[in-house]
Amino acid sequence: MAETQIQSLFERIIAAIAADVKPLGFVRHRNVMRLHEHDNCGIIEFQRSTKNSQNRLLFTINVGVIYGKLIDAMSLKQTLRKARVVAAHLRQRIGMFLPDRPDKWWEIAEFGDLRPIISEVSELVL
Repeated sequence: MAETQIQSLFERIIAAIAADVKPLGFVRHRNVMRLHEHDNCGIIEFQRSTKNSQNRLLFTINVGVIYGKLIDAMSLKQTLRKARVVAAHLRQRIGMFLPDRPDKWWEIAEFGDLRPIISEVSELVL
């Protein structure tokens, strides 16, 4: 399937945020970034809306933590390597960390400037 321009812009946003969190130890795989430390895992996951079109893409960010001591030792490494927010012991949408706790979504328009979105998302994630 050919990548649309909107998907390409979304990918650029994810890549920019991945570069920002890489010095903190996060490793990116597609739309998920993970930080593994002491058998625990921090997760930053970009979620697309179901209301997207070819000319508009909405996304939010989910964050989570997996506490390794709550996972069976036999499956710990496999679980952490492929962890998604849905498996996190603690998880929240990024908007819940904002003052009024809104459900925060960003919109990418076909010809929009990505710099304000990247800046805002980076600041919130960091």
